[in-house]
Amino acid sequence: MKKLRGQRRYYRNLQKLKNFKNNALDLSGNSNSWFDLWHIHFDWKGLGNKSWKKRKPHLDSLIKHFNSFEESLNSYPKPFHLFAIIHDYDSSDDAVYIHTSNPNQNNFPLSVEAATVSNLKNHHLQNYLDSLSSFEKIYCQSLEENYCIVFKNNIGQEFNLKLT
Repeated sequence: MKKLRGQRRYYRNLQKLKNFKNNALDLSGNSNSWFDLWHIHFDWKGLGNKSWKKRKPHLDSLIKHFNSFEESLNSYPKPFHLFAIIHDYDSSDDAVYIHTSNPNQNNFPLSVEAATVSNLKNHHLQNYLDSLSSFEKIYCQSLEENYCIVFKNNIGQEFNLKLT
């Protein structure tokens, strides 16, 4: 097995808000300012799939970026969704999303079929999500894997929820 070099630097940089510059987003509110399920991943290499110790720093970075986007979107004049999708085991799919009405599809606000009771099998992840007291959580299922949608009330527009 090939050893990953520079791990200390990798995880140190992960903790900084270095992954993304908020000024790269057009938050002007003009007609070209829209998001069609725009998202950013934090574990492209899937390192968090190997152990919880490697996954937790990626989730911490995801939450830091979520909070940074929340601050940036406070002055955004259009209705929007800000949420994160966190998968049960596949760390490389975890991401923060921004979504608005857009010219590509008529899918705003998003409709979500979900449950309020957890369907996650990863106990470390469930404990981590339970510790996020300022966030709301809804649980969904896809063909591949269970996942959780994490968002904050009073930030952006609500989803069209169909609870199961």
